[in-house]
Formats: sequence, C-alpha cells, structure tokens
Amino acid sequence: MTITALAQAGSNIVVASNLSDSIRDQFRYRLPPLGITARFVETSEIGQVERAIDEHTKGIFVESISISDLLVSDIEALATVAHDAGVPLIV
Repeated sequence: MTITALAQAGSNIVVASNLSDSIRDQFRYRLPPLGITARFVETSEIGQVERAIDEHTKGIFVESISISDLLVSDIEALATVAHDAGVPLIV
C-alpha cells in the first residue's frame, strides 16, 4: 500500500471520510498498529482538509468518485492544498 511507503509510526494521513468500507477499514484497523493515524475529514469541505494537516501529515487520500455516495472530489482544490502543505495527494 502506498501509505506504508510514505508514512511511519507517529505520522498521519488525511483521509476522505466517504471511502468504501474496505478501504476505510484499512485506515481504521490495519494502519494504527503500525503507529499511523488516519484523520477522516469531509474532503468536499476544503477548510476541513487544511485544518487536519500538521507537521506529521504524510499525504491526503481520496477516491476520485467515492463508491459510498458517488461524491466527485475536487481534485484541483485538493491538489492545491496538498502542494501548499508539501504532501502528496493520493487518488
């Protein structure tokens, strides 16, 4: 998984809250034992994404179109936030 290549114990990933169940479970149950925290946010609210980022954030993870509710992510806005924070946007 891309996340384990980017993050290590003590770091976090900002994650879209509307992911498919199987992907969300990866962030909820597989990564915490490795010391990697997921910060779930509504990615349609760009301000929430910006506020969730800190010095330990290693990336922003979204689905281009969420499976759960067919929300289309604003990739351009999310890419700007990621670029400004110096972290990758993972789609």
